[in-house]
Amino acid sequence: HYRTSQKRAGLKEIARRYHSIYVMSVTGILAQVRTMPVRVSGKVEVLRYLLLVSGLLVSSVLVSAYRHERILEAVLVRALGGRRTLIVRAQIVDFGLIGFAAGLLAAPASVLLTKLLVSHWLGGESIVDTVLWFALPAMGILLNGLLGYWQIRDVAAQPPMRLLSSTQTAC
Repeated sequence: HYRTSQKRAGLKEIARRYHSIYVMSVTGILAQVRTMPVRVSGKVEVLRYLLLVSGLLVSSVLVSAYRHERILEAVLVRALGGRRTLIVRAQIVDFGLIGFAAGLLAAPASVLLTKLLVSHWLGGESIVDTVLWFALPAMGILLNGLLGYWQIRDVAAQPPMRLLSSTQTAC
């Protein structure tokens, strides 16, 4: 804490006398070092969100791949007298369970990757975030359920014959 001009002048005099001594202020360096963990943890959070988005994209592709089968299931349920709400609820539960399973897989993977990244590569101490164990399955249910419903919402609204004719022309 050499902030006074008298102490600073004394340091300059020592540096002039002894040429092998180099005096420099480390406050700027320490300030940058203190902000590094915040910046690194921000990057780790960005990676987590990118993984979440990629998981939603994979779910979207899966929903699109099995759209034909879901249409046939909806036609069968509607032909047997099932209501629109039954089809919608079944689809939301179906996609919610897929999201729950994805969240259960994502929680330990996220904790493991964060621990590996922080403790081994960055040399820091990893803190296990127990909120992830509950948040990721809940987010999976919510996001995947909404995504699945949004992609197949028109299936429940159409009459069975129109759905069948649209699947026959699409094949």
